[in-house]
Amino acid sequence: MNSLWLSLTGSTGHLAIHGTARRYLEGWLTPHRVRDAVAVITRLVHHVQNPDHRGELILSCHDDTLLIEVVTHHPAAGKPADEHPLGTQPAPVHNWGAHPTSTGVVIWAEMRLDGT
Repeated sequence: MNSLWLSLTGSTGHLAIHGTARRYLEGWLTPHRVRDAVAVITRLVHHVQNPDHRGELILSCHDDTLLIEVVTHHPAAGKPADEHPLGTQPAPVHNWGAHPTSTGVVIWAEMRLDGT
Protein backbone atom coordinates (compact mmCIF):
# COMPACT_ATOMS: atom_id res chain seq x y z
CA MET A 1 0.00 0.00 0.00
CA ASN A 2 1.22 3.47 -0.85
CA SER A 3 -0.21 6.41 1.15
CA LEU A 4 -0.08 10.19 1.39
CA TRP A 5 -1.01 11.97 4.64
CA LEU A 6 -1.67 15.70 4.50
CA SER A 7 -2.45 17.74 7.62
CA LEU A 8 -5.47 20.00 7.33
CA THR A 9 -6.18 23.14 9.29
CA GLY A 10 -8.78 25.83 8.80
CA SER A 11 -6.18 27.82 6.89
CA THR A 12 -5.12 25.02 4.52
CA GLY A 13 -5.97 26.31 1.07
CA HIS A 14 -7.67 24.23 -1.59
CA LEU A 15 -4.87 25.01 -4.07
CA ALA A 16 -2.30 23.46 -1.71
CA ILE A 17 -4.49 20.40 -1.20
CA HIS A 18 -5.13 20.04 -4.94
CA GLY A 19 -1.46 20.43 -5.88
CA THR A 20 -0.20 17.91 -3.35
CA ALA A 21 -2.94 15.40 -4.14
CA ARG A 22 -2.49 15.82 -7.89
CA ARG A 23 1.28 15.20 -7.69
CA TYR A 24 0.70 12.04 -5.65
CA LEU A 25 -2.08 10.71 -7.88
CA GLU A 26 -0.34 11.35 -11.21
CA GLY A 27 1.74 8.23 -10.64
CA TRP A 28 -1.33 6.06 -10.16
CA LEU A 29 -4.17 7.44 -12.26
CA THR A 30 -4.83 8.68 -15.77
CA PRO A 31 -5.23 12.47 -16.11
CA HIS A 32 -9.03 12.09 -16.32
CA ARG A 33 -9.11 9.96 -13.13
CA VAL A 34 -6.83 12.48 -11.38
CA ARG A 35 -9.43 15.19 -12.11
CA ASP A 36 -12.20 12.92 -10.81
CA ALA A 37 -10.24 12.17 -7.63
CA VAL A 38 -9.43 15.84 -6.99
CA ALA A 39 -13.14 16.67 -7.37
CA VAL A 40 -14.05 14.03 -4.77
CA ILE A 41 -11.27 15.26 -2.45
CA THR A 42 -12.60 18.81 -2.76
CA ARG A 43 -16.12 17.71 -1.78
CA LEU A 44 -14.92 15.70 1.21
CA VAL A 45 -12.57 18.40 2.52
CA HIS A 46 -15.16 21.13 1.97
CA HIS A 47 -17.65 19.17 4.05
CA VAL A 48 -15.46 19.17 7.16
CA GLN A 49 -13.18 22.20 6.75
CA ASN A 50 -13.73 24.95 9.27
CA PRO A 51 -11.31 27.50 10.82
CA ASP A 52 -11.54 25.66 14.15
CA HIS A 53 -11.10 22.13 12.80
CA ARG A 54 -7.91 20.14 12.33
CA GLY A 55 -7.53 16.84 10.58
CA GLU A 56 -5.89 14.86 7.83
CA LEU A 57 -6.43 13.97 4.23
CA ILE A 58 -5.26 10.42 3.60
CA LEU A 59 -4.89 9.00 0.11
CA SER A 60 -4.08 5.31 -0.14
CA CYS A 61 -3.53 3.28 -3.29
CA HIS A 62 -3.76 -0.46 -2.86
CA ASP A 63 -4.54 -3.25 -5.31
CA ASP A 64 -6.86 -1.56 -7.82
CA THR A 65 -8.41 1.01 -5.46
CA LEU A 66 -7.78 4.57 -4.33
CA LEU A 67 -9.12 5.21 -0.82
CA ILE A 68 -9.73 8.88 0.00
CA GLU A 69 -10.25 9.63 3.69
CA VAL A 70 -10.76 12.92 5.49
CA VAL A 71 -10.36 12.64 9.25
CA THR A 72 -11.32 15.57 11.42
CA HIS A 73 -10.51 16.04 15.08
CA HIS A 74 -13.60 17.99 16.00
CA PRO A 75 -16.69 16.13 17.23
CA ALA A 76 -19.10 18.61 15.63
CA ALA A 77 -17.55 18.34 12.14
CA GLY A 78 -19.68 16.73 9.50
CA LYS A 79 -22.98 14.98 10.00
CA PRO A 80 -22.42 11.38 8.95
CA ALA A 81 -25.69 10.21 10.48
CA ASP A 82 -27.79 12.94 8.84
CA GLU A 83 -26.40 13.36 5.35
CA HIS A 84 -23.50 12.06 3.38
CA PRO A 85 -20.88 14.64 2.37
CA LEU A 86 -20.98 13.47 -1.22
CA GLY A 87 -24.76 13.63 -1.37
CA THR A 88 -25.67 10.90 -3.80
CA GLN A 89 -22.89 8.62 -4.90
CA PRO A 90 -20.88 10.42 -7.60
CA ALA A 91 -20.04 8.48 -10.77
CA PRO A 92 -16.29 8.00 -10.16
CA VAL A 93 -16.84 6.57 -6.67
CA HIS A 94 -17.77 2.91 -6.25
CA ASN A 95 -18.04 2.91 -2.45
CA TRP A 96 -18.30 5.62 0.21
CA GLY A 97 -19.26 6.25 3.79
CA ALA A 98 -18.84 8.25 6.95
CA HIS A 99 -18.60 7.37 10.60
CA PRO A 100 -18.02 9.18 13.88
CA THR A 101 -14.91 8.54 15.94
CA SER A 102 -14.15 9.37 19.55
CA THR A 103 -12.41 12.57 18.39
CA GLY A 104 -14.41 13.61 15.33
CA VAL A 105 -15.51 12.02 12.08
CA VAL A 106 -14.05 10.09 9.14
CA ILE A 107 -15.56 10.48 5.70
CA TRP A 108 -14.24 8.35 2.89
CA ALA A 109 -14.67 7.32 -0.72
CA GLU A 110 -13.17 4.60 -2.88
CA MET A 111 -12.37 4.85 -6.58
CA ARG A 112 -11.03 2.15 -8.86
CA LEU A 113 -7.61 3.00 -10.25
CA ASP A 114 -8.54 1.73 -13.72
CA GLY A 115 -11.74 3.78 -13.98
CA THR A 116 -14.18 0.89 -14.11
